[in-house]
Amino acid sequence: MSAGDDGGLGVVRIKPLGAGGGGGERSAAWSTGDSNAVRFSTEAADVTVDNRHFDYPSHVISPDMDQQALYDAFMPARMQAFIDGVNVNVIAYGQTGSGKTHTMFGPPGIMARAAAGALGDCVCTEYGLFPRGLLAAMDAVATLRQAGVAAVLTASAVELSIMGNEDMLARSESAVRRAANGSASSWIPLTLTLTPTPNPNPNPNPNPNPNPDPNPNPNPNPHPSSEWRHEQLEQRGARRRAGQGGRPAAPNPNPNPNPNPNPNPNP
Repeated sequence: MSAGDDGGLGVVRIKPLGAGGGGGERSAAWSTGDSNAVRFSTEAADVTVDNRHFDYPSHVISPDMDQQALYDAFMPARMQAFIDGVNVNVIAYGQTGSGKTHTMFGPPGIMARAAAGALGDCVCTEYGLFPRGLLAAMDAVATLRQAGVAAVLTASAVELSIMGNEDMLARSESAVRRAANGSASSWIPLTLTLTPTPNPNPNPNPNPNPNPDPNPNPNPNPHPSSEWRHEQLEQRGARRRAGQGGRPAAPNPNPNPNPNPNPNPNP
């Protein structure tokens, strides 16, 4: 059975010495001859721990296999299935210090270094399955887009624990700063860069009749309404000060038609 067609069965990886994380370091010292050390066979795919024999694995990975070789043995077929629309799960299960983080992400602190830009945007030698798979997925999506295929890649990060589930991307800004500064934290922030995709089908028929002529009837009153109102009030005040009242007098609609007024008005 090859690594690519194991049917999703269990794979046991013997934690490499020096991988960090504590816990399983001692049990991984399989070459010391200690009777309590881990003994395994990659050909028979079995493991013995503390004299207890386990033969359930479909594969046993030697601690001599590096991160690149592990990825090449198990992940390319799964990444292609993921791009083709198949649900793919890669799960690391084990006790504290058994090498889960080393296998999935890499040695301690590598994700913080990657988030700070210290490792660039290429595959780092120490990367585990997750960052390698993510970079492979992004490359596959870029290839699809170049071929004219509309493809969208989304991501989420959720912490599952006995205390409850937590959205890792919704942490507070202060926690992000603490992690970026290298202070004690049990999580690594994930930075997503979104690049807008230009519209592949712009409107080929723009409006053929834009309005070429200005308004033939411009506003006859160029002054703003507030300015015009202020001018009217000033004119009215000037008339009041001249004794003409607030408004100009209306003309008499029926003036005296006699051109010779009474020369002797009643005194």
